[in-house]
Amino acid sequence: AFIGKDITVTGYVSSLPDHTDRKQRFEFDIDAIHEPDLVDIAPARVRLSWYQTRDKHTHENIQVGDKWKFTIRLKPPRNFANPGGFNYSGWLLQKKILSTGYIRSRSEVKLIESDPLAYPAQRVRQYIRSELNAAKIDPDVEPFLRALVIGDRSDMKTDDWVVLKNTGTVHLMAISGLHIGLIAALMFFIARVTWSAIPFLTLRFAAPRAAAIVAWVSALMYAALAGFSLPTQRALIMLSIILLSLVLKKTVKPSIVFSTAVLLVLLLDSFAVLSVSFWLSFGAVALIYFVIHIQSTGQYKIKRWLVLQLIISLGLLPLTIQF
Repeated sequence: AFIGKDITVTGYVSSLPDHTDRKQRFEFDIDAIHEPDLVDIAPARVRLSWYQTRDKHTHENIQVGDKWKFTIRLKPPRNFANPGGFNYSGWLLQKKILSTGYIRSRSEVKLIESDPLAYPAQRVRQYIRSELNAAKIDPDVEPFLRALVIGDRSDMKTDDWVVLKNTGTVHLMAISGLHIGLIAALMFFIARVTWSAIPFLTLRFAAPRAAAIVAWVSALMYAALAGFSLPTQRALIMLSIILLSLVLKKTVKPSIVFSTAVLLVLLLDSFAVLSVSFWLSFGAVALIYFVIHIQSTGQYKIKRWLVLQLIISLGLLPLTIQF
């Protein structure tokens, strides 16, 4: 009903804008629709493009949390029919985006307000991105730094992805369990050593339990910086179960941690099954648990790690070929 029609809406910018020479692109949460016959059917979240024209408004800086009034034109997202191509509509569906569109350049554009309390995690990410842009960093390095710190890969060039693909390190640019685990482990170690050095604190609360809380808060903050992407959600849920068992002094079987994480992820986001990373990451964790279960503790650590890497590589091969 709304395809090809001009719709006047108000709403909030809800994601970091991607900037190019030709356009800005961002996610937009629609707060109100000014066409009564479309109120019940228009989507709540859309992905908009604002193309560069001589219109002065296109030069304004889009910020997360800003409330705008736009006239937009929408359409359902479509995929290319090429086999093995990127599932664009599926990717949007995971983000709860049912329509894409653009802002009509010759229509009224109005900034209604800038709410500093709207989308606080995204605002922090935006602040860090602006500070990194302002810093004197090698332009060849900055896109990698932004990808690792806040999960923003919008400025990475095709050549960068080719290098990562050829070296088998693409996964390092997607903040996931590896990154969350490193941050949590580092903060756990620092907090435990620091807490243990203060008798007043140690006598009132055990150092490992305090360190578990600090590690969880640190992992939560880093996941927020990454925009709570699907891989970070999975890692944070599994880490939460493990650290909670440590705080409560309970022993939890790995199979319980794994199955609870799968259940919670699917309850929070059922469309996660459309993600390749869902199958690969949970598949990898399942294989790790399996290898740990079947291996004897008497083996050399190097041998155990080599066997683990071999089984993960072979075990994920069918999924890798399929995807």
